[in-house]
Amino acid sequence: MVALPYMTRTTAAAVLTKIKTEVFGLEESSSLGAAFQVAGIVNVLDILALSHEQIDSLNYFPCAEAGSTARPAAVPINIGNRNLIRLFQSWIQQKIAGSDNEPLDLIWNDLTQQDFVVYCISTGATILTADIPLALRSCSSIAGAYGDSDFKQGICRDTNAYPVLKGNKYFNNRNCSVISQARAHDVTYIFDTGYTPKTEEEKQLLKAKQEFVYSMFNQCVQTNTGKLIVRFHEVNFDAQAVYSKLVPTAKKSTKAQLIRDKLVTELTTNKPDSSWKGTHEGFVLMWKEKISLLEEISPQSNHYSTEVELSMLQNAVSIVPKLSSIRDISDNLVAIGNNL
Repeated sequence: MVALPYMTRTTAAAVLTKIKTEVFGLEESSSLGAAFQVAGIVNVLDILALSHEQIDSLNYFPCAEAGSTARPAAVPINIGNRNLIRLFQSWIQQKIAGSDNEPLDLIWNDLTQQDFVVYCISTGATILTADIPLALRSCSSIAGAYGDSDFKQGICRDTNAYPVLKGNKYFNNRNCSVISQARAHDVTYIFDTGYTPKTEEEKQLLKAKQEFVYSMFNQCVQTNTGKLIVRFHEVNFDAQAVYSKLVPTAKKSTKAQLIRDKLVTELTTNKPDSSWKGTHEGFVLMWKEKISLLEEISPQSNHYSTEVELSMLQNAVSIVPKLSSIRDISDNLVAIGNNL
């Protein structure tokens, strides 16, 4: 892995301005520039620190239509801008690797839009499909150890970005959204209940992340049991412990069992007959969604096998001639030795 020479945050902020205007050629009102502002990206170190998932989660707020007072919904940046960031990361990675610890100021001063374009169209250009090496992403290799103060002063984090949990019925959808947002906020360790910090710096960093996620739980968890769990940890702000208790509560409680029973009933009795108002395709998609929800709130040992799920779906759509052929096709495939 490549270690970056020391670089102050003041210099990094000035370099970001140079990159946006002279390398990327962005206008003041560009969507990528707006996305940087929304995400709290204020220097070039923030760009290098973006993970693959964080790049995918970047969005911006377009200008409101003339005469409208409503704030437009957030829009993801397009794939071209996402790949532009990844190409920039790989370009800098390549330059640092061949710098022989050359002063970083000289590297930034030499960056031009022409050189970047030449790199982008060269055979050596790489669009990163995973996180860049930690030595490039971590501020510890750039401007001292990345600690709790860096976390607090980093990208803008807002607890309002997380969905509210009002009932265990909606836990799985909300949990998926929470984990996705947590990646963008760099707090995924909190949701890994097996993670244990090793160094004192890691402990302090985890503590800062715990405090943020705990404040999110305190605001967003509104189930009766969930409120009790959150309140139990109001002294130590142990968000990891809160999450480790919320998950089994949502999946193993009596209410969760009632939800599972209801899903099983719907999967075995719902049919695309006159009571179904949508299309046949919509019915199949709805059925698959209910299977997914059932698996999410059920232990792995209780999951239906693929063969059983297929049989259940076949029975559900058997009243529709065009869909009932699924059974015949499946039987023929099995007969000639193909797996389902």
